Amino acid sequence: MTTTGTEVKLLAPEQIAKMQSREWRLGSLYRIVDEQGISVQFRPNDVQRALWDELWFWNLILKGRQHGISTFICLLMLDSCLFTPNTHCGLIDATLADATKKLDKVRFAYEHLPSEIKAFVPIRADNATCLEWKNGSRIDVGTSHRGGTLQILHVSEMGKIAAEAPARSREIRTGASAPSTPARPFSSSPPPPARPATSSTWCRRPTPCAVSAGRYRPTSSS
Repeated sequence: MTTTGTEVKLLAPEQIAKMQSREWRLGSLYRIVDEQGISVQFRPNDVQRALWDELWFWNLILKGRQHGISTFICLLMLDSCLFTPNTHCGLIDATLADATKKLDKVRFAYEHLPSEIKAFVPIRADNATCLEWKNGSRIDVGTSHRGGTLQILHVSEMGKIAAEAPARSREIRTGASAPSTPARPFSSSPPPPARPATSSTWCRRPTPCAVSAGRYRPTSSS
């Protein structure tokens, strides 16, 4: 809907019909900043589309650089928060600075949405580590996560975390990604040469997620 003063204008029926499709929304609704620093409409590349096509309960991604995996997951989180009330997403990264940069991607995409959608799902709280909407949805970012039920969890740079901070790696595995947390998890990292995190540490979840842990997708850096 569009608001002008006290007047409220609903979306056109054809717009509503299109937005029923999450695939359409992810390919047509959001804007990002490209490698040249230019605001562009997000269009999934081949790697992002492959992840979407094979999305499962538990997604392990041994990734190369500049495929936009984290960007895609950030948009997936935003889309889930906007169109599914009371969705709680968590994003963990190697450093707080890296985590807040990813939240900036979400914030940019939200701020550049059509005004009709922002009026329909307005922001309730916005700070360096959290975005929360009035429909009860929120995204929290940090270097670990405990407490609260997550619907989507993304752990970026897990290999680096495991190599440089083993205690925090255990904290993530036993806290944020514990079996009692019914999130759809993503773990992505180019593993460091010295001490990569083994995929077995991410396969301790009971059925059906133990089955999905086999959905292991390496992506080339070329």
